[in-house]
Amino acid sequence: MMGCYSTLQEYGHRVRLATHANFKDFVLTAGLEFFPLGGDPKVLAEYMVKNKGFLPSGPSEVSIQRQQIKEIIFSLLPACKEPDPDSKVPFKANAIIANPPAYGHSHVDEALKIPIHIFFTMPWTPTSEFPHPLSRVKQHIGYRWERRGSSQYTQADIDQVRNEWGKFVVNTYVHES
Repeated sequence: MMGCYSTLQEYGHRVRLATHANFKDFVLTAGLEFFPLGGDPKVLAEYMVKNKGFLPSGPSEVSIQRQQIKEIIFSLLPACKEPDPDSKVPFKANAIIANPPAYGHSHVDEALKIPIHIFFTMPWTPTSEFPHPLSRVKQHIGYRWERRGSSQYTQADIDQVRNEWGKFVVNTYVHES
């Protein structure tokens, strides 16, 4: 991602990276502008580790995650139009590059009438090096071959469901026409 932002700067664009406060030094060291997003990434990460995915393990988790997401969403619009929090230099985004789990980005681009490009900063489809992010496969290097097999099985399962759905659509809608 940082290479993408550096290239944008080389072409004369002003780049502001909105992320959590604990990444501020990393962003500034890379020569980018920084704007803090709400939410606590440690709380979000603990949730993902504890629940091994997006679904909560119990009702008590829902309000905590809801608050985290609310803090992120409510900080997205200011990240695109508020002055720099330190220097007070005015800022107005001309485009948004967003990570899908930020949620509110599509509303912000609509409100500001600017283009948006949404993509993950990690592989979202399995590769020989990384399993699908939601496959719950161990990430230790010692399991490299196991991951490859698990990723292929996970992708094979997804492909099978997609193929079954395709056959259903063809048999239900195309053959009836």
